[in-house]
Amino acid sequence: MSKPHFPPALPAPAAIPGIKGEENGCLLLPTYSVPGSMLCVIYHLDNPVGKMSSSPLSKKRRVSGPDPKPGSNCSPAQSVLSEVPSVPTNGMAKNGSEADIDEGLYSRQLYVLGHEAMKRLQTSSVLVSGLRGLGVEIAKNIILGGVKAVTLHDQGTAQWADLSSQFYLREEDIGKNRAEVSQPRLAELNSYVPVTAYTGPLVEDFLSGFQVVVLTNTPLEDQLRVGEFCHNRG
Repeated sequence: MSKPHFPPALPAPAAIPGIKGEENGCLLLPTYSVPGSMLCVIYHLDNPVGKMSSSPLSKKRRVSGPDPKPGSNCSPAQSVLSEVPSVPTNGMAKNGSEADIDEGLYSRQLYVLGHEAMKRLQTSSVLVSGLRGLGVEIAKNIILGGVKAVTLHDQGTAQWADLSSQFYLREEDIGKNRAEVSQPRLAELNSYVPVTAYTGPLVEDFLSGFQVVVLTNTPLEDQLRVGEFCHNRG
C-alpha cells in the first residue's frame, strides 16, 4: 500500500521565494500554489499568518475598484477581496460610483453591459403594472438585473386561470390581490432591490417617481394615456 501524500506545510509569506515585501497594501507575490494539490492560498495583509480572520472568505464579495497607485506591483486585473459594505439597496453606494458595483453578484451583466450602463441600471426605479404570467416574468428579470427599486402594480385579484402561468401564485391566493401576494416572494430574488406593491390608480403624480414604466394586461386607453405622459417627460 502506497504511503498517503500530504501537501507540505505552508510557509509564511516572507518565506515564499520571490516575495520582497509589501507595497500599497499588496504583497508582491499575491498567490502561492502547493505543488501536487488543488490548494491555492491568498495572503491578505488584514489576516496575518497564524491568526483567523474575523470574517470568513465566504462572507466577502468581489467589488470593482480603481487601478492601483503608480509604482504598485499589483496587477490592475486583480480583484480586491473586501468586506461587504453597508449598501442601501442594490450593491452600490449612495453616489452610484463605479467602485461599489458588486462584481461577484453582477459579473455576467458587467461583461455584457459595461460599468456605465450598469450604473444607469442601478439608479432606475421601475414600475411593473399587471402581475399575471407576463408581468411576473418581467418583474423577476428586472429584479435579478439589479435596478434601484421595483414597484408591482395590480388592482385585480388572483383567479384559477392565473395559476397556469403566474408561478408566484398558489391556490390559497385565489381572491387576493396579485401584486400584494407576489411582492414578498419576488423580493426574495435579490435582497439588494427593494420590492413594493401598489394597488391604487396610475395617476400622474405616482408615475412621475419612476424612470421606467412597464404595462401588461392594461386597457388600450390606459396604455395611450400613460405612454403620452412618459413621452412628454422625456
